[in-house]
Amino acid sequence: MIPAPTAARRRPRVLLTVAMSVLALLVGGSAGVALGSTLGSRQNGPTSTPALTRDFPHAEQSYLRGVTVGAITEDWLVKTRSWKCELSGTGVGLLNGAMKRTACTPRDDTVEGLRVNVEYDDDRQVREVNLLCDRGPGTKICAELFTGLAGVLLASDDGLRKRALAWAAANVDNDDATVIGNVRLVATLSPHYLRCTATA
Repeated sequence: MIPAPTAARRRPRVLLTVAMSVLALLVGGSAGVALGSTLGSRQNGPTSTPALTRDFPHAEQSYLRGVTVGAITEDWLVKTRSWKCELSGTGVGLLNGAMKRTACTPRDDTVEGLRVNVEYDDDRQVREVNLLCDRGPGTKICAELFTGLAGVLLASDDGLRKRALAWAAANVDNDDATVIGNVRLVATLSPHYLRCTATA
């Protein structure tokens, strides 16, 4: 009868098995690192930055061309309509990533539901103008504000200005949108709203 192996005899075999496993892991890990280093050092793709085409979007295309904050707030709303305008926000929560917002409302605090917001980075970098006229269809004040704003935004080109005035007059009580020059105009009836943003 063959005697069962003692603990002393089993110990070298266990140690040998553990040593072989550790050696296999070390060899395999080193090979993996070497392979990863080799593959990671290979260059992929172009070696130089490609030139931008003329059609590629640029920062200037984010702004309403030829429009200034002063033309909207001071010239049109304060001087012409006797509204008041004040800085109402900076940096956080503004539309289109603008740095500032100026809000304009009638000087008479009893007149509610009329507001023009100008969102911009500086006086010559206007990103958006939006107009709320909380009145029902056929209201004269809404027609005046819609056409007035459209005229200010396209004032630098008389042909485009006439098109914008005609579109605003025809769509003051509709849900519609158009692009004239680099201005996208979106009109909605509920809420009674005109949003104007830049388009390339």
